[in-house]
Amino acid sequence: MRPLVAAWRRGEGTQAVIAARHGMPTPSFAWWCHRIGVEPARAPDFVAVDVVPDEGESTSPFEVRLRGGRSVRVASGFDADALSRLLVVLERPC
Repeated sequence: MRPLVAAWRRGEGTQAVIAARHGMPTPSFAWWCHRIGVEPARAPDFVAVDVVPDEGESTSPFEVRLRGGRSVRVASGFDADALSRLLVVLERPC
């Protein structure tokens, strides 16, 4: 939503125009415009990663290290949408 709110703030259309362009109700977009305007800035959802060769005999070509030291090994041919949903769940505060 941040990019859409930013577009509205830059004057690229009214709330109604931007909402319609993205298939959402105007009141929902108006709520987001207010919400994003008052919430504090937060850290980006993505962080830099270092890709290093695996010295072990792992069959997983990817390892995603999460905050708090947890990691997820991802096999080749993974489902990107499923991985994205999994990472969202794992990164939620308890």
